[in-house]
Amino acid sequence: MLLLITGCSTHSLVSQEPVPEESPDYTLFFYIHGDSDYLFHQSGGEAIHADEHALDKALNAAKKAETGEVYIFHHRAEKNFLGLIPRRKSQFYHFQNGQEIQRIKYRRSSDDLFMEAENRLHALYGSDPDPADKPAYFLYFGHEIPLEVHRGYNASHSNTVVDTKAFATGLSAFIGEDHSYDLVALSSCSNGTPAMAKYLQETARYLLASPQNLHLSHINFTSLELLNESPDIDPGHLAEKIAAESYDRLTESVQTVVSLAVYDLEVTGGYIEELYSKTREYLNHETPNLFKENRDCIELPFFDKDQYSDGVRLFYRPPRFGSRSSSETHSGWGCKIVD
Repeated sequence: MLLLITGCSTHSLVSQEPVPEESPDYTLFFYIHGDSDYLFHQSGGEAIHADEHALDKALNAAKKAETGEVYIFHHRAEKNFLGLIPRRKSQFYHFQNGQEIQRIKYRRSSDDLFMEAENRLHALYGSDPDPADKPAYFLYFGHEIPLEVHRGYNASHSNTVVDTKAFATGLSAFIGEDHSYDLVALSSCSNGTPAMAKYLQETARYLLASPQNLHLSHINFTSLELLNESPDIDPGHLAEKIAAESYDRLTESVQTVVSLAVYDLEVTGGYIEELYSKTREYLNHETPNLFKENRDCIELPFFDKDQYSDGVRLFYRPPRFGSRSSSETHSGWGCKIVD
């Protein structure tokens, strides 16, 4: 009966050691979206699947989370055996105090909302009964989460609605509406937007995202190890350390624009409704291509940088070439612009 409810076929307790009795001091969630095309090639021609690369990093972080509880969801494209029998390709990993205690293969139902299958797994197998009294961090790896209702984000279930609102709803369900994350970090392109800040306003204390390009495997998060010594570390400070180490690596390795921003959602909450409403009004009257890369919101006619800069800590370097290579500043907010 349990398997019918969850859609899971393989549930394994992987550790031969007793499950640690010590209660974890903090919780990490890693959601790695692999149900799309994430293949790229390095300069030497080596093929890399970016979601697999992100998974390796997440598993390594989980093993080093000596006093933490870690949930990793690797949402993969689903396939049918002999074209008929559905196969469970996605994988759920559960670590406690650095020890892997569960690994479960699962598949999504065609009727599932975005993240709904993962929400069920966490509710059934998660061991943390009350996340309210300990820090919680959520890290997402995938393509840009669309601003508007979009179908086709999941290659396997192309009818699943994925947009900013659906993402915020799915993310909130892991810890419940009465709780919030200390930090939500998005390793995805163009999600440092007024819309994302608005929809995560009640769900997270801080948001780390890029207003422009940031590919799936680009966030470095070794600074999370600081949680082992200081689980109550200021999440804004930790977010800036993660942004800084990611920025340092990217500026040494890429020639394109590098932009990461840490949003203090308590501070931006003082104006985010107004900013979001104005960007919505702009979209309602103009017709930008929503699939094109974000540009700086400062290019919108109503945008006042002095009015909308509080609570935004930006790590930015313009591209090394092209027409925007001389743009030395950025507002920290990404918007869809009519060319």
